[in-house]
Amino acid sequence: MRATGYCAAASAVVLCLLNSAWATSQSWDGGAGSGLWTNNVNWSSNTAYPVTDDTATFNGTGANYTNISVAGLSAIKYITFDGNLSTYFIGLEPLNSQTLVMRNDGNYRMTASCRSNQFFNTAIQLGPDIASGTYYFQNDHAVRTLSFLGNLTCPVNTGTAGDKSINVNGLGSTRFLGNVTRGFANNLDVTINSPNTTVLSGTNLLRILRLNGGASSVLDIG
Repeated sequence: MRATGYCAAASAVVLCLLNSAWATSQSWDGGAGSGLWTNNVNWSSNTAYPVTDDTATFNGTGANYTNISVAGLSAIKYITFDGNLSTYFIGLEPLNSQTLVMRNDGNYRMTASCRSNQFFNTAIQLGPDIASGTYYFQNDHAVRTLSFLGNLTCPVNTGTAGDKSINVNGLGSTRFLGNVTRGFANNLDVTINSPNTTVLSGTNLLRILRLNGGASSVLDIG
């Protein structure tokens, strides 16, 4: 009985370790020779790709595979662009042909050391359902731009409807060129904390739009 109990405990530990290995933050290196997010070999560990609550970091040339297909990716909470990297396009053209699900409390960010402009071609779905959630878009580079070319919206009518909020942070300019709408959520509020220019040039359906970036903050509605 003691041996059986020990084996069961050991199995549980192994299973726990395996689960930790499956869910892990990674850096993109394009090692598989493709732009497919869900190919494990395209990421630094070669054994897993970032998903759900992980961080996906783009901080190099990615072997020149910089047009990233998110087909098959269920969701991702954190995306970071950092360092001397190429210009990336998250999602393939045409615009909105792929959807990226942003987890609640997620942050898609360019750091102050990011050397290139970065783009999202995907539609971005705010959360897995229509319950309340907050989402952060942050550009810390004073010169380079972070651009969302597709639509930002809430998912279809799943769950109990709540209020969604978007926070735009950082020293740099962030551009939302598609439509920003609440979908089936109760409301969608946007708070701009950046002292730079924020662009909202699509057809936007919001409850509250706050501009809190100070005297130098500019809102461009196209």
